[in-house]
Amino acid sequence: MGERSAVIGIVIGSFVIPPFGIFIVPLVLVFIVELLQGRPFFVAMKVAVGSFIGFFSGTIAKIVIQIIMIIWFLIVVIF
Repeated sequence: MGERSAVIGIVIGSFVIPPFGIFIVPLVLVFIVELLQGRPFFVAMKVAVGSFIGFFSGTIAKIVIQIIMIIWFLIVVIF
């Protein structure tokens, strides 16, 4: 249930607070959903932070791979 709310949060966050909503809204939504499921505060916080770290590290990995592909393309085109 928490991951589904994170995906919904990314979509809503990108329209509500465009630059920062993509990161803040899913974190808050996952935290709220975990609390609503009856989890203790610290467990809900750990799940929310873990979800945030997973999303952020995946985004960074995609950016790095895209940069490598662009550089590779330019090298092939130029030489």
